[in-house]
Amino acid sequence: MPSTPVTIYLEGDVPFQDFATAIQAFWGLISNLSREVSPQATIHWTVESLEVGSATATARGESESREALERVADAYLRVGKAQEERTSIPYSPGVVREAEKLVGIVNGNITAVRFLTGEGEATVYGGDLDRKATQSQLTAGYGAVTGRIQTLSSRGSLRFTLYDLTSDRAVHCYLAEGQEEIMRDAWGELATVEGWVSRDRLTGRPISIRRVSDVSIREDVTPGSFTDARGAVPAPNSAKAPEDVIREWRDA
Repeated sequence: MPSTPVTIYLEGDVPFQDFATAIQAFWGLISNLSREVSPQATIHWTVESLEVGSATATARGESESREALERVADAYLRVGKAQEERTSIPYSPGVVREAEKLVGIVNGNITAVRFLTGEGEATVYGGDLDRKATQSQLTAGYGAVTGRIQTLSSRGSLRFTLYDLTSDRAVHCYLAEGQEEIMRDAWGELATVEGWVSRDRLTGRPISIRRVSDVSIREDVTPGSFTDARGAVPAPNSAKAPEDVIREWRDA
């Protein structure tokens, strides 16, 4: 049966109560959009993943009609884009109410709300961050991100979560049909994923990777293994000892 995922992702330090409010509004938004843009279809929504550590929730819709699912996912992204661009939401008051409730949780603790689908994402920042994001010149582009692969799913479409090695934040990755082979035995492994990388407009941190071209499994680095290089390059006899250099910097 065809299925499609939609994801909500909260940035910042997320209080439990605010996360619960976001999940309730997320469901309200999805259910209202389903009735509005695909009224003739029966769509069953289930929780595909719930990652409290990164305040991420993904819902998967299942229906006999792939077109109905695509209309809901497209409408969900349109709502996010309208909120991101501060334009009117082109749907019913019920949709607008739930969307505003969802982005209304952005406060001093929660710095942004992201709407993600397989086709794109939209980010709504709050206050001064919104003004800075509007002025940012950061754009998406081809690149690579290294991290650990988690939450691998092949229900309806192949996607996975990569936890960036630099920030330990979730990066949502979407593969095209027929790319299943490149993910063989990849779950839980350290890997470099190449593709079209979308980044946070404020920090440059990767948010998602689409049009994935390659997934390369990397060897895990053993903690402290850098010490194996000790003595690889002999120092000249006249060189100062490291502790002497540090002492000079400290006393300068």
